[in-house]
Amino acid sequence: MKRQHAEMVDKRSAASPSRREMHRKLVVLVQVWGDSFFHFVNEGLHRLMQVYDLLLADPEIEVLTFTGPPFIRQFFELLGIDSHRLVQHRRGFEYYADVLIVPAAIPCGRAAPKLTHVLRTRVSEIMLQHQQQQHLAKAKEPSVLGSMPTTAYAAATMSADKPYILMVNRIKGAQRHIVNFESLVAELQRRFPDETFVPFLGEELSVRQSISLFQGAKIIVAPHGA
Repeated sequence: MKRQHAEMVDKRSAASPSRREMHRKLVVLVQVWGDSFFHFVNEGLHRLMQVYDLLLADPEIEVLTFTGPPFIRQFFELLGIDSHRLVQHRRGFEYYADVLIVPAAIPCGRAAPKLTHVLRTRVSEIMLQHQQQQHLAKAKEPSVLGSMPTTAYAAATMSADKPYILMVNRIKGAQRHIVNFESLVAELQRRFPDETFVPFLGEELSVRQSISLFQGAKIIVAPHGA
């Protein structure tokens, strides 16, 4: 059976040369559900951390990954990996490389704590540098707005003198969203009038903006799950 399978693969490859891609150096990050936010962060980015230093040291290495969702490119750019190094994974295509690097797989939903620590440290360092640059820009030009959008809740967080409570919900229609989200926020505001509650849906924010908002919260209330 194995021999027959190999022969079938060889025939298919020979019949469709236009669906092959050749690369010099390639890191493979594609895996099941890798184009969803939860799985990309929980598994894809953790696999990326295994070869992150190598990618920074060698700009010739490309990354085979899903590129459809905007947040994927934004994460790579945040981590200092330019989008031109990303190779779009396309179903039915074959990818070859002189040097092929495949980071160890991460079980679904079970990221290694050590890799989580590495990822958190890297992102925190990058965000700190960005915030310092923003402060310098504001000092030079007071009229320049920060990276946060000028929505009502973003303005509240920017003007708050103390940390806020971040109320996270998913867009209506998504799985595992809080059905009575508005009434929940209203009730919490009634019971804790001295606290600042910031609602967050996320669809209008970039990855960098979302991380900044979460970093500034003292409490996060959110539904759990992929």
